[in-house]
Amino acid sequence: MWEMIPETLSPADGGMNTLLFMEPSPSASAELVSNQFPKTTDADLNTQVSGATSTGAPKKRLLDKAYRERCKELKMNTEIKMDELAKENDRLRRENDSLKEEQGKLVQTLQHQKDEMKQLEKEFGMLQDQLNSRNMVAEVLFKTIRCSESNSTAVFATLFERLVAIS
Repeated sequence: MWEMIPETLSPADGGMNTLLFMEPSPSASAELVSNQFPKTTDADLNTQVSGATSTGAPKKRLLDKAYRERCKELKMNTEIKMDELAKENDRLRRENDSLKEEQGKLVQTLQHQKDEMKQLEKEFGMLQDQLNSRNMVAEVLFKTIRCSESNSTAVFATLFERLVAIS
């Protein structure tokens, strides 16, 4: 049924649904009705809608004033909070910088301790090698002393010289 309506109501030039949106032509009765009501402008409608009539004007002014005060207080509270947050942000930034600086110092100290540890390990290895060689010499000395009691003084002196030469 809807398909037939555009065909029957459409004008001859091919426009679709043109008559569906057209307003009826003014009649004499329509002119009488429109003259009974005073003409209102957009400004009049806005004041009526917002409640600013002659009886509600003082109440509206009080409500508007209260709204402006709330906005002003909110703005002040927001600015105070913003100042507090800016101070806290600065403090945290300084603390962060300080911690980064301390971290850099700790990294350097750690690197120095690692280097020192490597050096001490090398020295420990060298001392261990010396100890092992001296223990070997002492062992040979004791075996030699046991084997030859007659030549003990000469052998002992020779071994002692070798021991001194090694160290």
